[in-house]
Amino acid sequence: MRMEYKTVVTESKKPVYVAEDGTEFASERDCIFHEIEIAKKKIWERDDIDWCSEAEDWSPFNGAENYEHHGYKWCKPATHDAVEALLEAYPPSYGSLDEDCIGKWCCIEEYDGENFWTCIDDDIAYVKNLCRLLGIEVEFKEETK
Repeated sequence: MRMEYKTVVTESKKPVYVAEDGTEFASERDCIFHEIEIAKKKIWERDDIDWCSEAEDWSPFNGAENYEHHGYKWCKPATHDAVEALLEAYPPSYGSLDEDCIGKWCCIEEYDGENFWTCIDDDIAYVKNLCRLLGIEVEFKEETK
């Protein structure tokens, strides 16, 4: 009798997640994160989204109390496609954008990998209601340029 060593090659399949740009990932989460980062870069190049860099890191008027730092970005989508691109780049954990937000300022609140959306209309309603309760009348007008 003799003992021999043989190399045995076995075929195995393991899932590979492929991003739209062709980059491969072992986990679905990493692939999704990669695609979101690509979408975030693309939205800054769009002509149908206005950004207000001066308002960056200004929180919306929604009554939320945040004791830790949250990131805020204000944008104004001009088209349905712009809304879709924003939702792809910043998938909502809470709140969302819809057709009613087209042409209005919206806030993306980023914290701990989550995105929270508000439209300026919700903020205005909050401020008006609070002021009404306090006996204060307020009026909001958009500046004309």
